[in-house]
Amino acid sequence: MIYTTDVPATNLDWKYTYGEVKELIQEIKRFNLKGIRNELCDVYTCAMCAITTTTGIRMPIYWMRSANGWNDRLNFFQKYLNEIGLEFKVEYLRYGANYKKAHKRRKVFELAVIDQIYNVQNSLDIVELQWLLHKRRNIGEKS
Repeated sequence: MIYTTDVPATNLDWKYTYGEVKELIQEIKRFNLKGIRNELCDVYTCAMCAITTTTGIRMPIYWMRSANGWNDRLNFFQKYLNEIGLEFKVEYLRYGANYKKAHKRRKVFELAVIDQIYNVQNSLDIVELQWLLHKRRNIGEKS
């Protein structure tokens, strides 16, 4: 039986798909069959999102696990950033959305801080930045 769903509402373009292709290649080099399967699902999901974003044509996703995983990642980062007083934007996931990897959580946090604090105010309030960094360590590093 094939399960389908519409592409989640995102603004992903081809750079996200490219990132997933790079991760797929890493898993192929490691001969990690489970990793290859997971990354192949991610490549497919990102490609369908990119087609939807760039053409406006709603594409189906046939791997529910991949679509559900993407929605879980969106929900995690929305909650993660909201808990420390930052707004979530899907653009912050441009370097990856796997919240189980600390370096990807840090990158999302850094992009949000640069976008919402530095770019908006043109200078960082050091006390507020230290508070945000402290909050991030307490929230983001526990997973």
